[in-house]
Amino acid sequence: MEKNKHNKSTLENLKSLDKKKIIVFIVAILVLLVISVSIILAFFIDKDTKSNSFIIKAEYSVKFDSNGGEGEMADQMISYNIGTNLMPNTYTKSEYLFDKWNTKADGTGDSYTDEQSVTNLDDIILYAQWKYNDITPPSSVTFTVGTITDDSITITAEASDNIGIKYLDFSSDGGTTYPESNRQTIENPISGSISKSFTFSGLNPNTNYNIKIKATDEAGNYLESSLQQKKTNPITADMLEFSPSDSNWKSLENTTITNSKQALDYLYANQ
Repeated sequence: MEKNKHNKSTLENLKSLDKKKIIVFIVAILVLLVISVSIILAFFIDKDTKSNSFIIKAEYSVKFDSNGGEGEMADQMISYNIGTNLMPNTYTKSEYLFDKWNTKADGTGDSYTDEQSVTNLDDIILYAQWKYNDITPPSSVTFTVGTITDDSITITAEASDNIGIKYLDFSSDGGTTYPESNRQTIENPISGSISKSFTFSGLNPNTNYNIKIKATDEAGNYLESSLQQKKTNPITADMLEFSPSDSNWKSLENTTITNSKQALDYLYANQ
């Protein structure tokens, strides 16, 4: 009987020991899980070197600097990995217009437009970039006529502006149209006067053309010149590259030919 009691007591002790082992095993597993999670989180935290503390960053800040302008703008907090529009600019600057943002005050860094969508910029300062709000058109635009042939008119244009001429457009129909092919672009315009030559080509002989020029500055202000009507030269028989021996042709050498059809008619009749 006592032997049975002893065996029963031993069995209970073993069961109690097994429970303790199981509890220890579960605790060990939990500890390992905590350590594993900590290691994973280490990839997503930034260390603050001043306080030696670790901070999980879910957002970054965008600061807006007026860069010589006036007004106030609060910092913008943006969540990582989510495209977000920058806050609209509210800074102002007398006689200037807001142009864009830049990561450097002198504009040599990365540029961002107003309210542009951005992603993961990290903590950053954006500096306002300003452009002069010029509302003054060019002070003058004139031209002189040079060589005129039966199919071309060459002119020299002069224009002046306080910030610089950017485009010169040339019209042969009195300014009704300024074809893109008739545009001259001035690289790196500067304040003052410029002079440029242009040739209208492919014109009809003995025809009046209404010449006009438009000068546009960097701010988009423009001024048109006064209109000058110029006529291309007529075609004469002695201008044609044809020398028949027929006496009737020779009698036409000083005859004025007003259009290309007449020239072909003469050639055909006197070949």
